Formats: sequence, C-alpha cells, structure tokens
Amino acid sequence: MAIRFNGADSFLSKLYPCRVDAYSRSFRSIENAYQFRKAMFNNYEESAEYIKEAWSAYIAKRRSDTINKTKTAAVRLECMRVLLMTKFTQSKQLRDSLLATGTVELVEGVQ
Repeated sequence: MAIRFNGADSFLSKLYPCRVDAYSRSFRSIENAYQFRKAMFNNYEESAEYIKEAWSAYIAKRRSDTINKTKTAAVRLECMRVLLMTKFTQSKQLRDSLLATGTVELVEGVQ
C-alpha cells in the first residue's frame, strides 16, 4: 500500500503552504525556498528575491522558469532533501502528520 499525494492541498507536497526558515530567510513553502536556492546558485540574485516573494508555490515555480538551471542538476536533490527535513523539523504539526503515515510508501504525483 502507498499514500499518493499531489499538489498544494497535501501536507506532504513541496507545494503545501507552510512557513519554512532557510538560507537566512522565511519562505511560504519549500517550493519557494527551492526555487530561490536554484536562482541564487546560478547567480540570479534579483530573480531569487522575486521568487521568494511569490505568494504561492506555483507562482514561485513559474517565476523561476526563465533561469538557466544547468548548474543546479548536481545539487538539486540534496537541496530538496535538506528543505524537506527543514519543513518537518520546524513544524510539530507537520512532523506528527508525517510520523502518523508510519512505514507506508509515500508517492508524489498521480499515477
């Protein structure tokens, strides 16, 4: 059995709205933080701040579309791993919800 999740309505999703403090800033979701980090890694500081201020994860992702991300391939998985750990470490409610899933496989996306 697996728990499948997709989109901003699932607390498991990177799109889920929740405060995340990372990179000396506060973000509205881990997607915002992730896209911000990719922009900074590629030296797009002005775009990074614009991404950070996006009111939703979807908008943050859309704002990052113009950034050349070729340099981020090597660090993107580690960045997401760190941000997921941060999300569930900083919020007791989210952490408890995650732990309540037990040992069931978690699968992102609808298949």
